[in-house]
Amino acid sequence: KIILEEKKELELLDKKLKKPSDNRFKEEKQSSYVERELREQILKKDPRMDLNIDLDTDEFIYYAEDLDHYEEKYLKSNGYESGNFVPIGESRQTKVWVKMNKVESIEHSFLTSNIYDILIDYGRTAERHIVQKPDIITVDKNNKVFAIEVETGISFKKRKSKLKIKFERVSKLYPGNCVIVVTDKNYKRSYQRISSKIPVIVRKEFLSFAKEYKLI
Repeated sequence: KIILEEKKELELLDKKLKKPSDNRFKEEKQSSYVERELREQILKKDPRMDLNIDLDTDEFIYYAEDLDHYEEKYLKSNGYESGNFVPIGESRQTKVWVKMNKVESIEHSFLTSNIYDILIDYGRTAERHIVQKPDIITVDKNNKVFAIEVETGISFKKRKSKLKIKFERVSKLYPGNCVIVVTDKNYKRSYQRISSKIPVIVRKEFLSFAKEYKLI
């Protein structure tokens, strides 16, 4: 689509250009079109082989506003999926590319990665886990180990008994130093009922909670 738009621009440019002084601008547009076409050909063969793209595929999330068309295509070919989310501390949705795995939903992966990045930005040591251990294990300013569980509410009714056992285990391993962050505010009360020993918060409450518990 982008190449077709560029071709149309060049055709219109050919009709409008009458002065010799405009030829330099035409050549620049032609050069831009050729470069785009070459990159498209490379990406079509193998989107992961574009040497002009310098993105670390070990990163969990990328914000679309910081990417161009080719970088988004590159991420898609490397196991990322896009979705619209409201990052912690923001009030509006934005398009985000999230590195996916076989276990987590995109909603779960985004919020977990969003929290992880905030902790790292504040200089905290943090680990992100997918199975067995809590989603995030970090260390507060007093060097106490703290666990963060992220829950989406998906299959909550079917998994209620397993979740209760899971949270009881977490509360014993990290007494007074754990929290559950829900992606859907409608599930806050439901999770609080089965996890009376662990506070349950929503995305909007995370920053104030983190400051109170000296996580940031």
